[in-house]
Amino acid sequence: MFKHLNNFCFFLVLLLTITIASSQNIVTVNYNVARNYNSFEECGLPNEPVCTSLEDASNRAILWSKIVSQPASISIDVVGDINGSVPVKMGNVFDFCGRLYVRSSPINSRNVIIDGSSSSEPFLSLYEPNEPNSTYPCTSSKSFILRNVDFVHWTHTTMINVSVDHVEYGIPVDPSKYYTVSFPSTTIQSSKSIVKVLPKNYDSQKRYSNEQFSISMASTILTNLTSSNILALGSSEDSLPPFYLIGCSLDVFSLKNSTLLSTPLVYSKNGYVSLNNQAFSNNNFSINPVFLVDDCPLLSYSPNTFNNNVISTFIHFTRVSSSMISTIYINTTQSPFYHRKMYLGYQYEDSFAVVKNCSNLILMNWPISTPVSSNNEILNDLFFVENSQFGIVYSDINSPMSSRHIFNIVDSTLSLGSINLTWSGHEPIIGFNSTITEMACITQDETFCGCENCLYYESFYAIPMNTSDSIQCGTIKTNTPPGCSVNVTQNIIFEWFNEYYNETYVQVAANINNNGVLPLKGLRFQLKAPLFTNIEKISNNNFQLPSSVIEIPVNGNHQFNYTSSLSSMVTTTFIDC
Repeated sequence: MFKHLNNFCFFLVLLLTITIASSQNIVTVNYNVARNYNSFEECGLPNEPVCTSLEDASNRAILWSKIVSQPASISIDVVGDINGSVPVKMGNVFDFCGRLYVRSSPINSRNVIIDGSSSSEPFLSLYEPNEPNSTYPCTSSKSFILRNVDFVHWTHTTMINVSVDHVEYGIPVDPSKYYTVSFPSTTIQSSKSIVKVLPKNYDSQKRYSNEQFSISMASTILTNLTSSNILALGSSEDSLPPFYLIGCSLDVFSLKNSTLLSTPLVYSKNGYVSLNNQAFSNNNFSINPVFLVDDCPLLSYSPNTFNNNVISTFIHFTRVSSSMISTIYINTTQSPFYHRKMYLGYQYEDSFAVVKNCSNLILMNWPISTPVSSNNEILNDLFFVENSQFGIVYSDINSPMSSRHIFNIVDSTLSLGSINLTWSGHEPIIGFNSTITEMACITQDETFCGCENCLYYESFYAIPMNTSDSIQCGTIKTNTPPGCSVNVTQNIIFEWFNEYYNETYVQVAANINNNGVLPLKGLRFQLKAPLFTNIEKISNNNFQLPSSVIEIPVNGNHQFNYTSSLSSMVTTTFIDC
């Protein structure tokens, strides 16, 4: 009898244990009721007072994640809106093991609002302490899911702040060192710095793994973002962008009605960015790139739509070796601003896409398409390529979109396959000191007139192209920003043949006429001239206006003289209004 009683008692204890464990994986929080407990250990679970702060609820969830079997799966249900009259934060959740949900309680029957107006600390911090928790070590990855929440007015602090030990690229990652933050069915409105991921003890010389940390926002909608006034690491003037990510992957969101004038939207280094089937509408990116990526591919496998945006530079690649970009639909998107700005040490260029210091970066099947009814005009160049090996093949850059030039290439290798190079209203390719190979491209004589000291090949097998002397390249071509218009004339006043060098030399009188609507503040050009007057040499074969000439007024002019070989006369100028 006692044996059967003991078995019954054991079964009853086991049943109670299972029941308690299954019923207590929800912690409830309500900011709209009075506190009725002494410690976070006494709130949130069934038959206990509800927690009155997310920090208490998080601490209770962390405690329970150590008791239940790992990986734990615990939800924090938020009852009622958090209206911004008091600070709100979860605190440091690094010690949580498993999967933690923060979600709108089913009682709300809608997304819950979490207002950060009074908050000066991050909503969620993930900070790895110097001494790990040896009592309850984690054996599983950590996931934080913010579901059915409307975040508003997070303007005083970074909303999600991460600082954990990152392994370097190529080193295996321990399963307990994987982290994910996701935002399913969530919106973020009227906020500034959203996510910052910075490795603990960050070393800019290291290359960090891009697999250890991920941010998923594929079903998230962001609206009315603005630039932050929180300074970025090591900068005295550059602010944090909405997304500042190092060693992190990002699944991108949809964005609308936002104005970012002092930062990019996303800065990502040692990671990767995935952009799939998203819509960007009514946003202003007139000064900074939308995406500034360093050693970080941009991946896209489905169409993305950009409607009624002001975009100066869509993407700025640095040290990127691969990207896969699908269709980008652009409608009435303008880039009317001309600037030479730096951000976090990265030099911007006036181009829709910038490629710098990239090795074997090839964009395949990248159509930049526009509806027939739209009237698009990219007033800057389409691609700026510097010190890179860059290729673009099987891509369709459709009219009626136009730009100053398709490619501006400097000290680079450019490979083109099946590209129409005739649609630009100006020379499609400009630059200097580069090698260009093309295969199955549609070209015309002027295609190959704008790139100085460049080598051309008509296939990827390095067959020299027949560039006949009969090609007429016209007068000097200028890289002219909006509002600027320059006419440069040159007259050969003396010519002679040097038998020793087997070269014809000329003495040239040049005249710069500003016939635009803005004063001309600067002019740079490439020239091999051992003798010159009224111009200033800034580096090998690079010249500019003399420092005594502050600007050339509208309808004004500037004259200079130089001596060079006939083949080295000025062919391309770069001007600044």
